[in-house]
Amino acid sequence: MKNKNFACIGQLKLFEENEEQNFQIEGELREAITKIIRKSNKSRYIIAAMLSEKVGFDITKTMLDAWTADSKEYHRIPAIIIPALSYILNSLELFYILAKPLGIQIVSQDESLLVEIARIKAIKKELETREKILEERLSKVMAKQK
Repeated sequence: MKNKNFACIGQLKLFEENEEQNFQIEGELREAITKIIRKSNKSRYIIAAMLSEKVGFDITKTMLDAWTADSKEYHRIPAIIIPALSYILNSLELFYILAKPLGIQIVSQDESLLVEIARIKAIKKELETREKILEERLSKVMAKQK
């Protein structure tokens, strides 16, 4: 099983080569946007108004429709919209899709604390093991000196 990288403090090896990398994520993004909009139970008019407020320029229902329509091949959601849309719809799904080709996983701030705690525990265990090895060596050296 391959090591998973996490987007959090102390992240290592962000760009590993991976034959499974697929940067053709447009269709998956469109489907995810459609899914999270439906799941939100907010109208596209309301979402467009909320987006406009968050990003500081007008977003229309027509724009939302174009970003989710398979037939609108050249209408792609601008990256600057994704954080606001994710916030409004309370979903990290779009970030999961964007991160997947890079071989990383997105975790919430709360989850990143758990990851950091697990990392600290692993370091502690490694240090304890190293300490035991050194103590055993020291015991042998002391025993020879007697």
